[in-house]
Amino acid sequence: MATLNDQTTTHDIRHDYEKLARLANLRYVSDDELGFTRRRWGRGFTYKDATGKTVKAQSLATAF
Repeated sequence: MATLNDQTTTHDIRHDYEKLARLANLRYVSDDELGFTRRRWGRGFTYKDATGKTVKAQSLATAF
């Protein structure tokens, strides 16, 4: 049976976002890092890279 002390020393993975991303085969990035942005554009969206250039569909697919 787990005691109160056992429960407080276990690692709570719910707030370990980098580990959760790895477990889901994703790459974690922070909001503080430069990267792609998505902005509303008419009825859809436009995507920009870290330098502010618009990303086209073909180059977006090869960016990763």
